[in-house]
Amino acid sequence: MSRFKPLVRIEDAFQLLDRTGAEYRLTADGKGKFIAEVQVGLSKGKASGSAKARVISAALALALGIEVPS
Repeated sequence: MSRFKPLVRIEDAFQLLDRTGAEYRLTADGKGKFIAEVQVGLSKGKASGSAKARVISAALALALGIEVPS
């Protein structure tokens, strides 16, 4: 079994979303940029970038009130 790496492994990033019960939307601009919008309860987070797992994890962290370095 591999280590849990939600910033790198897309499966782990989606596991975080599933475990938190978050509502989310993931879009791609067709040029390699991903945008994740996540809502946990009334809190929302949004992140974008080229690494899909990192974008999902960052948006979730922001929705949970965790500061994410840019």
